[in-house]
This record gives sequence, C-alpha cells and structure tokens, in this order.
Amino acid sequence: MDLIVAIAKNKVIGKDGTLPWHLPSDLKYFKETTKNSVIVMGRRTLESLPFKLPTRIHWYMTNNSQYEPKFTGDDVQKITFEQLKEYAENPQGALAKQLNPEGKKVFCIGGATLFEELYPYCERLYITEIQQEVEGDTYLNLDLSNFVEESCSELYSEKGFDFYFKVYKHK
Repeated sequence: MDLIVAIAKNKVIGKDGTLPWHLPSDLKYFKETTKNSVIVMGRRTLESLPFKLPTRIHWYMTNNSQYEPKFTGDDVQKITFEQLKEYAENPQGALAKQLNPEGKKVFCIGGATLFEELYPYCERLYITEIQQEVEGDTYLNLDLSNFVEESCSELYSEKGFDFYFKVYKHK
C-alpha cells in the first residue's frame, strides 16, 4: 500500500473540505500515479470527489453504519480499518486476494485521519511538497524517520506555488 498527498510547508493539506490550491500539474501527477489502482479514502474524501475517478476502484471507510455513498457500483466498496490493516500486513494473504483479486496497487488518498493511521503501513509515500505556507484548517504531520527519499522531481512553479514531487520509500 502507498499514500499520495500534497502538503504545504506549514503542513496544511486542506481547507473547508477541499484542496487550498489548484495545481494542474499536481492533479495530472495524481491522475497518472493512481491510474488503474485502488484508492482508499475516508467518507468525507469520497464525498468531496466530483465524480467517481475513472480506471480506479474506490474503497472507503466510515464509522457510520447507515452511510450510503453518492457513488455506487462494483468499483465502490466499503472497507474497515481492520481489513485494510490486515491487507497491508499481508498483501498476498487470503483477504488481500478477496479484496483485490487483480493485485492492483493500493493508494491511500485521504483524509488526514486516514493518512495518519495508515502511513506507517505504506511502502511508499508520494508527496507533493509545496514550498509555501498556505492558509487551511486540515494539517498532516508525517514522521518520515522510517522513510528514505527515493526520488525528487525538478522544481515546478505554477499559479504562485513552487513544489516538488517526491517519493519516499519505507526503510
């Protein structure tokens, strides 16, 4: 399992339930990186999507047993934290084969609570590191001491923001 997120210099990842920036290059990076994969998210992140993301299976988590997602289909599935943890700990096990029979790559895409709970189980972290401080109400402070930087893009500048695409690999 991997994680993908954009983080500002002051650890902001969201504002009012959305991204506090609109960076076409970052959206393209997200689209290309997560294409043909499974994306895991919390209920609020699922609700924030304008539509089901094509070529992806959507796993969502919620504590609300009565919750009905706005999207339906075989590509939208509820999953528990316990299932996801078991999946991460044993990606070749019986549960993993049941949940993800095609063995697609799995990405955690948010929100903050899910990132904090799952990143220790991730093999790679795909982080867009925005070099500016941004106003927001949702923060993410990842301890990268168990990860090593695997790659770093050139510096991108777009819409008043400077940012790098970095990949960190679990030690």
